[in-house]
Amino acid sequence: REGGGAAAALRIAVVVAVLAVVGVLGYFVAQRTALFAIREIVAAPTEHLSTEDISKLAAVEQGTTLLNYDAEAIEAGLLKNPWVAEVEIEREFPDRLNLTIRERKVEALVLMSTGSLAWYLGEGYVWIEPVTVVATDEVPVRDAALALARASNALLVTDVPATVEPVSGQAAAEPEIEAVSAYAESFTDEFTARLSGFSASSVESISCTLEGGIEISLGEPENISMKEAIVLELLQRYPAELTYINVRTPENPSYRRIGTEYVEAPSASQEKTVPSS
Repeated sequence: REGGGAAAALRIAVVVAVLAVVGVLGYFVAQRTALFAIREIVAAPTEHLSTEDISKLAAVEQGTTLLNYDAEAIEAGLLKNPWVAEVEIEREFPDRLNLTIRERKVEALVLMSTGSLAWYLGEGYVWIEPVTVVATDEVPVRDAALALARASNALLVTDVPATVEPVSGQAAAEPEIEAVSAYAESFTDEFTARLSGFSASSVESISCTLEGGIEISLGEPENISMKEAIVLELLQRYPAELTYINVRTPENPSYRRIGTEYVEAPSASQEKTVPSS
């Protein structure tokens, strides 16, 4: 009986091994036949890429199957377009490849020193592409650029130096843009919601403008939370009165109110309520 059991176990092992070999050979053959050849690539168009654009960037070679396609190569091809932030690839047997594209969110519109050209700056502070700002006698360049920025739910960045030279698809490495990024990423959502844009002529002279036109002189991106707290406290103290706030040196802030021609510093009693940390 023991000999019969061993023989039966051996036969089962042989059958399993044969089936495994057949399975491997079948998969190997299927990879190289038209059985699961990709005949359709399905991709929903995005705001800036058509279905045809996506298909061309994916560059799936004729004869590729759902078993041997190169997912990394397809993703790399699609990511060559700076509007593409993420790619999802899904097989749908027997012959369809589904591509889902998530576009890069626009963080800012940067108005170049020429005054008529702006660049979209996407999440991760990657330069996306340029856009021409069309001004008229009634709508100056800055207002036209602000309208474009708002259409993308983005901040406007102006007054950048001529040394800012965007390259599509590359991360912004200019110190002025990095300084703006530091402020934008550190401000609270409450404060960011009140911003209309930044001015970035140099790292030392970064400023921002609130909705309503109040200019905030920020300076270098240091003590950002403290600077925000001071601005919010002053806005609460003088609702609808302020035109300018300077928090470059947060330990000694100053401001200008409507009807005054000079910059005031908080009085001794007021200084007690201005955040110091």
